[in-house]
Amino acid sequence: MSLFIGGLAFQGLSPDFEAKLKLGVLSGSILAGLLGTLVLWRKT
Repeated sequence: MSLFIGGLAFQGLSPDFEAKLKLGVLSGSILAGLLGTLVLWRKT
């Protein structure tokens, strides 16, 4: 969903920007998953 919204928000910009958008969404998702796992792991 984030890729879809990002694509609409930054429509018409260079293809290089689209690659940066995808990389940012992917790295943010991985970071959120890791932090969530650490929080849940420490609570148990």
